[in-house]
Amino acid sequence: MPIYEYRCDGCNLKSSVLWRSYTPPDAIECKGCGGGDTHRVISSVALHKTMGTKLSELDSRYDKMLDAADAGNPRADPNYYLSKATPLSEGVPD
Repeated sequence: MPIYEYRCDGCNLKSSVLWRSYTPPDAIECKGCGGGDTHRVISSVALHKTMGTKLSELDSRYDKMLDAADAGNPRADPNYYLSKATPLSEGVPD
């Protein structure tokens, strides 16, 4: 169900209407002054981006900043946790 927006010509108030049909009405009653002299206006739309899109649009300098911050941290090394892990084959009875 679309939401249509109307602007009152009398008080200049913008009102939103949830309409149960895809054919919008020509005019609605103004919620501010009660007048019927309204016209439909173009609404702004919201665009939701996925997390992948947001990450791909990040500036590459942030990657360099993260790499620099993790340079002295031994846990930033991907092999750190592998060196601490116990192989699954150890301790298993034959």
